[in-house]
Amino acid sequence: MAIGIAAKSVFPPSSLISCSRHLKSNMIMYLRDKVGMATRTRNNIVSAGFGPGGFTSSPTTAVFEERLTNIQTTINDQAPAYLQHFTSRVLPILQQNLHTMLTRTEASHDWTNNNCESMNHILKMKIDWRPQAIPQLIDSIHEIVKGHYTDVERAIMGHREYRLHEDFKEYFVQPAVWCTKTDEQRRRHMEKFERALKIKRSMDTSSDGDIHVLTSGAKGKKIGQKKRVKAARTGESLDTKIL
Repeated sequence: MAIGIAAKSVFPPSSLISCSRHLKSNMIMYLRDKVGMATRTRNNIVSAGFGPGGFTSSPTTAVFEERLTNIQTTINDQAPAYLQHFTSRVLPILQQNLHTMLTRTEASHDWTNNNCESMNHILKMKIDWRPQAIPQLIDSIHEIVKGHYTDVERAIMGHREYRLHEDFKEYFVQPAVWCTKTDEQRRRHMEKFERALKIKRSMDTSSDGDIHVLTSGAKGKKIGQKKRVKAARTGESLDTKIL
């Protein structure tokens, strides 16, 4: 909850979504360990929530509300001890998820945090897998972001394996020309490229307007992954990176 509040304070326009796999696992564990519910009854409730046709896969708010009424009735009849926890702790998260799914086309009903695991791994390598105090962690994240800007500059020049996407070819600059530009000229070119990104891609902006985060619809697929998420072993890709 704390990290969600922090994210909304820094990125007010952003939409939050929680991992469906963890929400389902938490429901199973609570019903099993806290409520002590029989397996068959527990499975019925979990299926009504996260199974095919469950309320978490509702295509509209009205369908969500109808399916929610059904599962609340089921919980009240079969697991009344769970109803208060479901209403106060689980339901607000599910409502937030629904809002995000209906307003952000890149969000899916079965969204999981596999979508951010690649960047999570990069961050862990940066801090050498050791806990850091918040100020030091912020500095580490800032350094990673600065590294991304360096990659963008490489793409503008077509340097190494980096290339601009076809939609942004007009921002390509020959390496010899780029190296002769002044710092101010390079800065203005980068800013022009960033403005084009905001027009063509969905982005979230920080409250002070200094940071822009590109929205991704990769559904947890990592670089080099060609199979479905659960079956794939991934490795480092040798393909050209597209920015």
